[in-house]
Amino acid sequence: MKEQDLTSFIHGTRNYFSCVMGSSPEIGTPYLFDCNPIHGDFTASIHVRGQRKGAVFFTAKREMIQRILEAFGENKYDDQLLADMVGEIANTIAGNARESLGDRAVATALRVAADLSSPFPH
Repeated sequence: MKEQDLTSFIHGTRNYFSCVMGSSPEIGTPYLFDCNPIHGDFTASIHVRGQRKGAVFFTAKREMIQRILEAFGENKYDDQLLADMVGEIANTIAGNARESLGDRAVATALRVAADLSSPFPH
């Protein structure tokens, strides 16, 4: 993937959090990897296929997802609800990226993991 393609995911992420939380998130520099660098409690993979191939990961700490759920009025949550929320965020980011990438690639949110003690499959 090229930098321009990653920008689609960054804008999608920024737009999501700006709309839901009312503030823009702090987004680190995207990077390519061959190992398992994921550091959040919950992670969703967004797989990209077509002219561009790869995966983009959305990862978040438990506390961050709890705050998002609270913004939606939810005050009781378990790991399943937290994982569902991460999947919904990834789906939204993937949908925004699909609009931006057009026919160059297809982005789909495929997998959410809460236990990252073993490598996350790409």
